[in-house]
Amino acid sequence: MPRCRAASGWQFGAVGGQFAAGRIRLARPGIVAACLVPVMIAEALALGLGAPVAVVAAATAVTGLAMGVYAVIFQAMMQTAVPGTVLARVSAFDLLGSEAGKPVGYALAGPIGVAVGRPARSPCVPWWRAWLAAGLGRRGGAAGMPPTPGSWPR
Repeated sequence: MPRCRAASGWQFGAVGGQFAAGRIRLARPGIVAACLVPVMIAEALALGLGAPVAVVAAATAVTGLAMGVYAVIFQAMMQTAVPGTVLARVSAFDLLGSEAGKPVGYALAGPIGVAVGRPARSPCVPWWRAWLAAGLGRRGGAAGMPPTPGSWPR
């Protein structure tokens, strides 16, 4: 439950950041956007250092705030700098570039953490528990599927 409260802080921060960014006019939005990027690691840093839940919640809100402001600034800059005839294509390539590395990062995060020496701490259910809950463990087959012979415990 504490992790859910921390995640709610991210949403509140993001919405607050978007409202704030929509109300202010910046002389140099690119500089502000570049300065917000390092702030976006606050949540990951707090989680990685094993901070208490209250600190993680505050860091999550700060991360959400930075991402909310950044999103508004970035979209406004893109719409003013990119010609309308190619805006959809540029936006599609931007999204592809932003999202393409996530699966690779998720796959490498655990092994890199083990290699560095920091124990893996996940606020989520460990993968093997989800796997067992789905019925893929000792009883065989997926949920609703007949078990394979010999897979039931004796």
